[in-house]
Amino acid sequence: VLSLAANPMSNDAVVHVIAKYAKNIVDIRFRDDISGASPIACGICDTNTLESSDAAYSRYASKCVAAFGESLRFLDGYELTPSLRERLLEQHDNRRALYYAPSDERVSDLFREAAITPLFLDERAIIIHSEAEEFAHDETEKKNAEIRVVIEEDMALISMLEGMTFCDVTFLDLPSRVHSKTLVSLKIQNCSLASLEGLQSCTNLHSLDASSNRISKLDSAWFIGLNRLIYLDLSDNEITNIDRDAMLCVHDKCPNLRHLRLARNQIRTLLEVQNLLERNTDETSSKTQINNKSTCYADVLRVFILKYIDLRGNAVTNLENYRECAAYFAPSLVLLDGEEVREIWRRKGRFLFQGRLTTEMIKQKLAENMNNNDDDDDNFTLNLSEMRVRRLDEESVSGVAMASAKILNFEKNQLSDVSALGSLKHLRRLSMPKNALRFALVREPFVNGNTGDDSSVDERNEESSRCFYEQFFPQLKELDVRYNRIDSRRLVRLQLQKLQLLSFVDVSNNRLQNLDGLKNLRNLRKIRADENPLRQFNENTFLGFGALESLSMKRCGVRSFAHLNALPHVNSLRLDGNRVKDKALALKQLAGVNGLKKLSLRGCKFASSYFDEAVFALETLEFLDGIKITCEDRERIRTEMEERRAREEALKFQETTLKRMQVVVQQVGLVHILRTPSRTLISAMR
Repeated sequence: VLSLAANPMSNDAVVHVIAKYAKNIVDIRFRDDISGASPIACGICDTNTLESSDAAYSRYASKCVAAFGESLRFLDGYELTPSLRERLLEQHDNRRALYYAPSDERVSDLFREAAITPLFLDERAIIIHSEAEEFAHDETEKKNAEIRVVIEEDMALISMLEGMTFCDVTFLDLPSRVHSKTLVSLKIQNCSLASLEGLQSCTNLHSLDASSNRISKLDSAWFIGLNRLIYLDLSDNEITNIDRDAMLCVHDKCPNLRHLRLARNQIRTLLEVQNLLERNTDETSSKTQINNKSTCYADVLRVFILKYIDLRGNAVTNLENYRECAAYFAPSLVLLDGEEVREIWRRKGRFLFQGRLTTEMIKQKLAENMNNNDDDDDNFTLNLSEMRVRRLDEESVSGVAMASAKILNFEKNQLSDVSALGSLKHLRRLSMPKNALRFALVREPFVNGNTGDDSSVDERNEESSRCFYEQFFPQLKELDVRYNRIDSRRLVRLQLQKLQLLSFVDVSNNRLQNLDGLKNLRNLRKIRADENPLRQFNENTFLGFGALESLSMKRCGVRSFAHLNALPHVNSLRLDGNRVKDKALALKQLAGVNGLKKLSLRGCKFASSYFDEAVFALETLEFLDGIKITCEDRERIRTEMEERRAREEALKFQETTLKRMQVVVQQVGLVHILRTPSRTLISAMR
């Protein structure tokens, strides 16, 4: 009988240590009603049976039953009946099945010899032997023996091994007495290691514990040949930066890696967690998933076998959404920092991180489009189209490629907020067709509620707001937001008037009924608003466009060209495919636009040809429907139009005279004269 109640034991490995040296214990207690419970026996249990115990206590009870075997009859004062023992052992086996596939018999047998379960991996409870003779009873079996070596702070266990140095070890060199090809488990703690080079020949290594050393980064060259590695412990080191390419190589070289411990290092950002967990698929599956339009581009990069990760003691664990990030980027994860992964973490992670633009996605696209840029730094274009990106954050735009891009193309994505791009100092053109833009491009400033003179406060607030807005998109001149289903209210909410350097805006194929959201932009020279339901203009429609030079409103359902003369500097109008029917009125309204040089009216519902009439009515016109008007053409058209006008005036005079004659004849009563030809009557009247 052994009672250890109320002792501060938080390491579950003590159960297996006791079971190893006290094999005949019948009754063991880690909790009682008087003294209380040890941390390892925490949880709620029924006073009569263990069947209704909670998950924590049931796990602890099943481990005790598995460790002590048939000799244990009482646990914490409760009798272990055969049926209860069978159920607890079944729970124990089910937990093991979460970590090891049934076909992985070698791995299962290895850890069963060490008398552990995956939960104890978190507490370094592996029983490691240092003498090769325990596994090799004769010379014939020595070559095939499985050797496990431990290098701890107390070097007494392996002091007889030749060729091993223990002080300031920077290169791992296994002694000649150890057969590296038969090495299964290696533990090298507190050895001041800065590198793990020298393990390439350990092709059968399953477990590697290199905790409490001086390792600052992960090098993929260390893991060449370790394709059977399952458990890797790099806790209590100095790892600060996790390179994604190196981790991809580690995943490729260690395809069976399931347990990874990086506790108490210096990992600080969620980007490091993402680099740690992401893994590329093979080329075939990547192409298949990319061709599938329902698959998110970020999901193509993720395939995992890691089931246990420990990052406790790192600064990143204190960040918001840390657990959601790990659960999203590692879908097969079972335990995170000793806690079972919850489904709500995965759902929230999908909401927060699905469709997020990553630096790796940018690198991949940059490599694909490298040939199209032609090394032209003045027009460096970054094409990020058709990637199903939904979110942008500070990490997304922190790369060198984004910072140096002059032109960004986000066509056919799912972006609703691009305010994170405001920090790009060199961006000149932003193209976002076929997205879902909803939020303002410029964030609102925080204005202090100062007291004092109201006028001075307003001036200071206006000046501070102007300086604040100039920080966002400082060089942006061209914006393309076609096919974003933007209506007039949403256009105002985008706050484009804060981007005073904008010179070109394309809002075609949206749902705009007016252009109020584009007013008061002092540098705006060109607007393209094709295929919007604008329809009608009023006296306020074109106010606030003092610098506008080119306006395109094709197929907008416009019925009148009135009020276009409110644009003082416009010289190009594209009004194709509208519903204007009165040709004379339309040309009269367009004649009021001073300085008009380019005009396109193709597809308008005029009853007859309008080319000659438009050239004759608009004296400053240089191009009509894309056709250049020369001086000879203008002279010819002027002559033809004058002759046509003379003929029309003559015909109008004849018709007027005839009407007067008919009135006179009716008054005289000579009705029969009306039957004579009109020319005869005219001659008679003369």
